[in-house]
Amino acid sequence: MTIHDALRAVVAEAPTHKGFIGYAKAYALRALTDRMEGEALERNILYILGNLAAWRGGRAREVKKVLKSFKP
Repeated sequence: MTIHDALRAVVAEAPTHKGFIGYAKAYALRALTDRMEGEALERNILYILGNLAAWRGGRAREVKKVLKSFKP
């Protein structure tokens, strides 16, 4: 899974009714639409991860692992 696949998964699959996940989705969508790269994307991923705390399960672990491993 690429970083962009992980961002798309956040937008499409993370449940918005839990915690601050709606914010994570907004940050992920912005990263995709603005075609963020490098340090800007790294900073955005930190915001995304911080807001995904309530997303649980196997798919959540898979997506978060990819996001955490991103290095510009």
